[in-house]
Amino acid sequence: SDSEYTSDSDASSDSGPDAAPSKRVAPVVVAAPKKPILQRHCKYFSTGGTCGKKGKCRFVHDQAVRDKAIREKEMNGGVMTLAQRLTQNDREKDELMVLKSIKYLKEMGLLEEPVVEGEAMAEGV
Repeated sequence: SDSEYTSDSDASSDSGPDAAPSKRVAPVVVAAPKKPILQRHCKYFSTGGTCGKKGKCRFVHDQAVRDKAIREKEMNGGVMTLAQRLTQNDREKDELMVLKSIKYLKEMGLLEEPVVEGEAMAEGV
């Protein structure tokens, strides 16, 4: 029985190291949901507006802060507070910058206009 035990262990030890490297599997990495940065509030959501990023926004969307901003706006007779006006101004500047960037890319030939199938056929004929 000792020889059987020895031969079994010898056989398994010979194939053991060869099989071990092939059995290594990369650890499964699960991406954690994005946590808000420094727990800062989203300036768009918190001033009573809407955030375009919705669930992908890196900042906190606190409904209580948003409700407070809306109440402040109502108390001012519908006039936005200074912070709200500055935020809206930032948003408008951002949108203008995006439009200018798209226009520039088109002018440089780096961005093509999408072709609709019906238009492509009409041009080809």
